[in-house]
Amino acid sequence: MRVDRGVVVMLIAVAILSAAAAYGISSMVRTTGVVTITEKLPQYVTVLTTLATIDRTTVTVTSTQVVKETTVTTATITTVATVRVSPPVSPPGTLVIMGGRTFDEAFLEVLRATGREKPRVGVIPTASSTPEETGREYAEMIKGYGAEGVLIDITERNCAKTAYEQQYVELVKSLDAVFFTGGDQNRITKCLLPGGSPTPVLEALWNLYLRGGVISGNSAGAAIMSDPMIGGGMDERVIVTRGLGFLMYGQVIVDQHFLARGRVLRLIEALIQTGIRLGIGIDEGAALVCFGNFTCRVIGSAPVVVSIYEGYNGTHHIFSLSYLTPGDSIDLKTLKVNIGSSKKPVLISGDTTHTADIDVKTQNGLSVLIGLLTRNKEVSVSVLSESRRFTYQITFARTSRTKIYETGFYDPVRYTAIEVSLYITKK
Repeated sequence: MRVDRGVVVMLIAVAILSAAAAYGISSMVRTTGVVTITEKLPQYVTVLTTLATIDRTTVTVTSTQVVKETTVTTATITTVATVRVSPPVSPPGTLVIMGGRTFDEAFLEVLRATGREKPRVGVIPTASSTPEETGREYAEMIKGYGAEGVLIDITERNCAKTAYEQQYVELVKSLDAVFFTGGDQNRITKCLLPGGSPTPVLEALWNLYLRGGVISGNSAGAAIMSDPMIGGGMDERVIVTRGLGFLMYGQVIVDQHFLARGRVLRLIEALIQTGIRLGIGIDEGAALVCFGNFTCRVIGSAPVVVSIYEGYNGTHHIFSLSYLTPGDSIDLKTLKVNIGSSKKPVLISGDTTHTADIDVKTQNGLSVLIGLLTRNKEVSVSVLSESRRFTYQITFARTSRTKIYETGFYDPVRYTAIEVSLYITKK
């Protein structure tokens, strides 16, 4: 039976409001004539603006309803594309996302962001293969910074129980900040988001963030900040799965150990495969500190690479790349970059095209390529794929919007670069 488009819009609007669409992209299962909203929805979400796309029809629904419980709603309709929910305009909390190799400045930023003289910081070692030992070590380290380090003993072995227990919910409620350790990010999502459904502990973590608390993580603890999340793999074999999504839920993918482990093409493939436009690669020794208005600042001693997927022109995948170094900041909503005050613009010259034998998977590779762009309009490189079945042909190009700055340091943080165009094809 065919249902009138107006009825479809009404049904979806009612479904969204009654099911209270999750903070991000609603999980929908498409069957013949029936669409069922099946994702368990967080209890803490205040529905602000719901954006539904049915075929090419868009409907906006505004509500201030607070979701109290999970609802499963079924709407019988003809077709539906997706239902997307825009996140709150300004989540009040702070994220400190470390790309690997923890460092003092990042932990001190966590403590400062709480606004407390002696904050309570929970350590979540779920990702670790030795969670008890790792958790205790980090809790002691945090105490050394003058804070109270609290171990949250949720592990892969016990989380089927502990992630639902009220004592851990209350423990999270008592905290000013949490820190997710490194390890395997899939252990975190398996424990806190089993089957795509948030556990009570995850809901408590979201409450912590939405009341102004600090969520931080290193390595695997950085990966879970986005949803979708990179769960493993390299290049075209990248594995993309669900993450916790604290950073711009559904609108960004985060990768870590970015240059040290040669993950430039992995993130590019993740963006191409998912259609997500914004990717952030954080290198070891760097951290991205993101405030409630999605303004993020780079700290540490290593770069953060921001990749924006511009689409496919029939022959090439096109990206805009900004290579940020400590002291730079970016507004993730407008993508406007503010350059650190100590950096000096580079005099750009040359209109030549250069082919370079440079591996973008090495830690200094991108920085060296940016240096070549100061005297060449285009620089092309070839990179063998992880499967060895094809070669990536990548052209780095200056445009009228490209700006390059010198930092006064050595590679890989010698340059900050804004809006370098990338043209990528496979041969």
